[in-house]
Amino acid sequence: MLDNSACFGTAAASGVARSPMVPITEVEESPVVPNPGESAQGPRVYVFRARDSEAHIAQVIKFATMLREGAGIDADLPEWSPPQRSDQVIDAIAWSDEADFILVIASPEMKRLMDSMHPGDPEGVIGAALARDSLAENLPRTLKKMLPVVLPGRAITDIPRMLAGYSRRPYVISHIDTEDPRVQDLLRVLRNSPLHAKPSQGPPHPITQESNPPHSADTPPPVLNVILCAGETILLNDQRLLVHNGVELPGGEGGPEVLRQAPAMLIGEPHEWVWLKQVEQKVQCSGELFASLAAEYELTEEISRDQEAVPRPLALLDEDRTRTLVLSWPRRDEPPKRFATLADYTPYPDELDSIVVRRTLAALAGLADPLTALHRRGHSHRELAPQSIVRIDDENLALRDLGASTRTPVPGEHATYPAPEQTFRGRGRIGPWTDAYQLAAVAYHQISGHRPRDSASLPVRQVCPVAPEAACTAIDAALDPVPARRPTVADLASAFRK
Repeated sequence: MLDNSACFGTAAASGVARSPMVPITEVEESPVVPNPGESAQGPRVYVFRARDSEAHIAQVIKFATMLREGAGIDADLPEWSPPQRSDQVIDAIAWSDEADFILVIASPEMKRLMDSMHPGDPEGVIGAALARDSLAENLPRTLKKMLPVVLPGRAITDIPRMLAGYSRRPYVISHIDTEDPRVQDLLRVLRNSPLHAKPSQGPPHPITQESNPPHSADTPPPVLNVILCAGETILLNDQRLLVHNGVELPGGEGGPEVLRQAPAMLIGEPHEWVWLKQVEQKVQCSGELFASLAAEYELTEEISRDQEAVPRPLALLDEDRTRTLVLSWPRRDEPPKRFATLADYTPYPDELDSIVVRRTLAALAGLADPLTALHRRGHSHRELAPQSIVRIDDENLALRDLGASTRTPVPGEHATYPAPEQTFRGRGRIGPWTDAYQLAAVAYHQISGHRPRDSASLPVRQVCPVAPEAACTAIDAALDPVPARRPTVADLASAFRK
């Protein structure tokens, strides 16, 4: 066992006074000399924000004021425009055309406006439409001009997808202060002031030829990697682990943080089988996924005290730029012969009879207790699928991990059986009712051999004539696109046992 370680527009005339530019500092807070010819007048910057709340507007005003008064940037906001009545469309076009940079303030409402055509505040709707048009006209140029800014209390997930918040650098502000490192990074972009001056190029240096050194028996062994790679041996906290095939990337490879997960075996006694969830931090960022692993460790530790159908947390390890959560592989008495999940036992339709169907439903009912324990603590799994459910034997199943329970729920999040509210088209909140939908989707697949369709799935009775009536009714209800009409996971389990 491992030990636990560790918006658009020009800067219109404004009544806000402008102070001299604040010097950009090095990471070590030493001053940077401006490049030759750098103007003492800040660039024209428009701060584009959505009206999420009065508190959000107040925070944006504080940020824009810091840019003007503290950093000498010619920043502007709609709140600082003259009070006379004007044409919002003409104003927005002027702002978009004349601004050197547009700082898009990330927020849920901003993401909704820019990534959809849903109605909203007219000013925001117009600005979002102009943003989409500019991106379609010239994507590379607009992405350089339109910079996503994440203010304190917001997350990278609030950045509109069209601004490429993961593949291109976002500006995640920790403190609205000119000394904040990310504010410094933003000021460098606004002033086109690199962190270090490029040195002059020297003359070519002669290249020497060197023969290959002879092989030595004393050559040290290769350094083992800490990143999860299928079929590779990795080293975590001085413990070697063999990573099996099937490394999963729920959020893909893009972004400042990458989540990988895979089964592995500890090399050496007791040859324990484990499940690894690892976050690699590629660039400096808010560390949201890092924090979610620590929260999952604590949550799993709490729930596993009373629930058998969840793994035991073995370690939380920080190595280089990674954090790895090590979980035991759920089992009964004997070590498993292989990593078996429900995905390995998805039947063909002609393999099912009433006995198998009833046994499958009863086993799935056993997942209600750990899921209910999760719900009581204000969390939801949101990643229930055959591959995330461990098959211990014919009658017992367990959760492989707690899924996305400690990550902030957002529309468009990864799921094998996404509930309607998890899609970008969904308007409902994500919560325990999402787990009820996914548990019903798993049951539908396992007792019929047919994957439920994203919409208008056939009634269970049609795809599985031998299923008990109570289970058919409960599964059909749980697959309802309206969350409020779904039963709870406890109600599903009760129907599965009848």
